[in-house]
Amino acid sequence: MNQNSASQPGVNAIPTFAWVILASLGAIDFVRGFLHTFMVEHSAQKIAGMNLEQAAGNQLMLLGAFGISNFLTGAIYLAVAFQARQLVPPVLAIIPLSYLLGFIGLRLNQVHPEAAFPGRYFMLSYAIVCAATWALCLIWQRRRCTSEA
Repeated sequence: MNQNSASQPGVNAIPTFAWVILASLGAIDFVRGFLHTFMVEHSAQKIAGMNLEQAAGNQLMLLGAFGISNFLTGAIYLAVAFQARQLVPPVLAIIPLSYLLGFIGLRLNQVHPEAAFPGRYFMLSYAIVCAATWALCLIWQRRRCTSEA
């Protein structure tokens, strides 16, 4: 079923750029999952800048668990992008809101990274791309509805 078809009554078309970006984020999450799970030590030291001299097993386990969640989000984003396109806008909105909620929770618990944690810039960019794509999608849909009226 073509979810972009204007002939489907009651279904707002989703702009191609929105579902392509969500699918791309899904592919990126699979790469992140691979790095966090199968290259966990390399990712911890070379990408995250973690010091594994103390509690290395715990740190690597948590990073690996994050990788598992990356596989999950990657699969969900791809499924939504290709099978449930009407969910693309809400999913794009949920992603940065979830990052914000996590940030607030960490701050409330006074958790501050000790490592350089350069991944935070990637995560911030990721959230901004989602928020911007969601906003552009809403603008596109409103213009489309206005032009059809």
